[in-house]
Amino acid sequence: MRWISIAPSIVALFSSACGPSSEREPPQPQAAPAAATPVPPTTAPKPTTPDPAPEPHEEPPTKLPPEPSPPADDASKAEAPPAAVPDAEPAEAAGLDRTERVGPLRLGMSASEVETALGRPTKLGKKIEEEASGDVIQTWSYPATGVSIDMVDREAGQEVARFTVTPPSTLETSRGVGIGSSRAKVEAAYGSERDAEMSSEEVFIAGSVYGGVFFHFDQGNVTSIFVGAGAE
Repeated sequence: MRWISIAPSIVALFSSACGPSSEREPPQPQAAPAAATPVPPTTAPKPTTPDPAPEPHEEPPTKLPPEPSPPADDASKAEAPPAAVPDAEPAEAAGLDRTERVGPLRLGMSASEVETALGRPTKLGKKIEEEASGDVIQTWSYPATGVSIDMVDREAGQEVARFTVTPPSTLETSRGVGIGSSRAKVEAAYGSERDAEMSSEEVFIAGSVYGGVFFHFDQGNVTSIFVGAGAE
């Protein structure tokens, strides 16, 4: 076969080209490739959810502690004594002219009450408006009994504002003083209610000049009795 005949030629050619086998360096063993360091699989970071924003914290209103009450002293802790009841007002403070009578007459009587006690007046004066008080006054006169009454107009009708008793009246006060009574009797009956500032030898005022009973004297005896206000 042809392949067998050319085989020596090929071998010789190869040998001459490569040189003697003794001069060839043995092939250096190649280092095994370093084993690759395994890289851990990269894990994608989990998306982080931001923490919710804290809700605004509202501070509760500051409550101030109540102020301590001052310690009560022993006297305040003790039961307060009952309030004193004032003494009854004296007659002049309440208006002696409002409480005193001369016979059946008193202040505040209505026209019909006066007529019942004394009858129709003998004389009726004209109605006059007083400058000091603005009251409209009419004088009712009873000369036979020594009585003169000033009647004042009110919404309900006329009523007694003041009156005077003179001789020949026989009417007496509730304490028994009348026309002709002595000064000593007046002082004995009304001495504790005497208006010392306004009274004099000629007149004894029981109560007040602004409302009381006026006793006028002549030679130490009562000549007239006036009941009402002697001044505004």
